Amino acid sequence: MLISDAHNSYKSYTSSNDVEHVIINSSKKEYVKKGIYHLNNINNYHFRLKIWISRFNGVSTKYLQLYLVWFQFLDNRKMESDLSKKKQMLILASVQGTWETADKLRLRDFAF
Repeated sequence: MLISDAHNSYKSYTSSNDVEHVIINSSKKEYVKKGIYHLNNINNYHFRLKIWISRFNGVSTKYLQLYLVWFQFLDNRKMESDLSKKKQMLILASVQGTWETADKLRLRDFAF
């Protein structure tokens, strides 16, 4: 199920992919459908992402996925204490880097 605004691109996507589509047309002062469908969560997430990413004064599309993962990591852990967030980030960064480096070294072609 896709819940979206009234943009035509969503309509064509859902019809060609056999996806149920709930349209919320805010220009007609429609904000909730059937009492449960709304766009508040995604609009709030998008707002937080725009505020957070604006500090970088633009990001390269090459690294956009990394910025989005970074934001999602921080956003998912916003309720934890700062010390807990810092420890978790360092642990995850070092573990991922270790595995990645070990794989790269093992599979690497040596010049000598």
